[in-house]
Amino acid sequence: MSQYSAYSDLKIGLTTSMTAVVSLTYTGAAANVPPPQVQFQEADEFANIANGQVKLLGRPVISWRWPNGCSQTARLALREFCTNGVSNTVYIQSPDKNGALTTYQAVMRWPQGAQGYQSFEYVGPFEIQFFRCVAQ
Repeated sequence: MSQYSAYSDLKIGLTTSMTAVVSLTYTGAAANVPPPQVQFQEADEFANIANGQVKLLGRPVISWRWPNGCSQTARLALREFCTNGVSNTVYIQSPDKNGALTTYQAVMRWPQGAQGYQSFEYVGPFEIQFFRCVAQ
């Protein structure tokens, strides 16, 4: 595993053959997807157990955030991966908890709030989450 060093390292695809997020296209033209901020969470939930320790429940969750928003074209290019409505199984290359690039099979969930569905040119902030991340 290599260390995360550039936004071109972040990739997404429907198979293990992935495309850099910043190089995505929509209808044959560059989508100009800005680089996202990445957050890695070790589990889906955290439970406090009787002996005072914390138990990790579920698989890792990875979030890609665009705090300043992104264009409608960029959102449409990302939305193409949600072939089953608002979620789909995809492959991503993203940093793990230590910053090492890892390929994951994950369930991509489209934002369920208004920010995921507004149709004007610019909206912010914007976040896509990947659940049930399984290292490949």
